[in-house]
Amino acid sequence: MEGLDHHFSIDPETMTAYVAAVWRIEAMLGNGVKAPIGPEHDIRIVVQRYLTMMIDIARGDAIGRTNMAPRRIDASKVDRAAILSSNQASRIVGWRATRDLEAGDAIAFADIEPAC
Repeated sequence: MEGLDHHFSIDPETMTAYVAAVWRIEAMLGNGVKAPIGPEHDIRIVVQRYLTMMIDIARGDAIGRTNMAPRRIDASKVDRAAILSSNQASRIVGWRATRDLEAGDAIAFADIEPAC
């Protein structure tokens, strides 16, 4: 209908399409929780970097930035919960090895202790 506000009005079909678009957008926004889904989880495991020894060190030797580095490893052969992720490097600088560690070994908390 024509009137003072007819330029602002919307017909029923357009209103139905508008409401459907709003619902579609709400569905696209999701629940706000960011987490890997499906195949993303498998890729995340493959590309994650873990702290590994770059050189052999003996029991009692200090862990430093020059003898460890974050690297991708075959995580299927280790307990990922036990080894250190790359963001823990600064936390363990100066700690000592509790056993002989070889170049390429992933570092676990069980392998190191704070220097007292």
